Amino acid sequence: MENIELMGICQRLALEASNVLKSADPASPPAPESSSVENDIRGVLHELGWPDISPTAVASMAGVLDELSASGYQVGPDTIRRHIQSLAEVASKNTSPITDDLSRDRICIEVMRGITMHNRLLITTSALVHASLSAMPRSPPNSAPETTKFE
Repeated sequence: MENIELMGICQRLALEASNVLKSADPASPPAPESSSVENDIRGVLHELGWPDISPTAVASMAGVLDELSASGYQVGPDTIRRHIQSLAEVASKNTSPITDDLSRDRICIEVMRGITMHNRLLITTSALVHASLSAMPRSPPNSAPETTKFE
């Protein structure tokens, strides 16, 4: 088994443990037809020139986006692209220390620890950012939007 496959198994276990991925039998065959959200995710990955190697991550993201859509949020390729691009720099730094020079045990530990701890960090950071932005003055929905500079 290649290290990238091992990392995929660890990713699935960490996502299931974090209750991000609905439990499914990993031995069961994938659904014959992808959802439109999964196709949108794969389209964005293709557009960015990124490999589509994690059916687990695609299915997890699609599940959350389906829930958001059912709750009334606008979901589509722009939403997917915005979230993927927002996390690219952070993920690049998080994954760079995981190399083939590590033992397979160490790879598993780093992937599972990284996913669980960074998921918690993302959730708490999201809460902080949403709370702070919610407290800032905003224009009524039908007026010209105010521009806020983020750096």
